[in-house]
Amino acid sequence: MPIFEMTVSNKWIGSGAKSFDEFIDLLEKHVKMLKEMRTAGVRMEPLSDDGYATFSTEDANVAGRFGMLPKRN
Repeated sequence: MPIFEMTVSNKWIGSGAKSFDEFIDLLEKHVKMLKEMRTAGVRMEPLSDDGYATFSTEDANVAGRFGMLPKRN
């Protein structure tokens, strides 16, 4: 069964914000997405030392919903 994954840099989560409110909005959107991913059964690998989080699933429908790509070997 194929594995789909997505890697996210925590460093850039709020990088587009130009104000306090924009920063909060970006963080809230990210939290909402993370909660939806957790509910959908997406797994999270331990954070890397350089601040990257890798998420994975074997469900192609879930992968498509969150923009995950097939894992490269």
